[in-house]
Amino acid sequence: MFERADNFDYALVFELPRESRLGASVHMFFVFFPIGIVFLDSEKKVVDKAVLKPWMLNYTPKKAAKYFVELQPEKISEIKLGEKLEWK
Repeated sequence: MFERADNFDYALVFELPRESRLGASVHMFFVFFPIGIVFLDSEKKVVDKAVLKPWMLNYTPKKAAKYFVELQPEKISEIKLGEKLEWK
């Protein structure tokens, strides 16, 4: 939130307390540009992905997620459903 689009050249990984659909819901209040978001289950497999618009009220993933990653929207096309992601 409150970031500028030209500064958004990174990804943010969020770990949730438990795997859930509703608990993984996100909003776009005070986000002024589109972002990509990838939802992952507890095994870090991609269960949903979307490009969210600024000020979007709510997005709930199609399946339960334990993690989500916010990244540049153009990166979404490189990631496939069912793919396992890793990070350090």
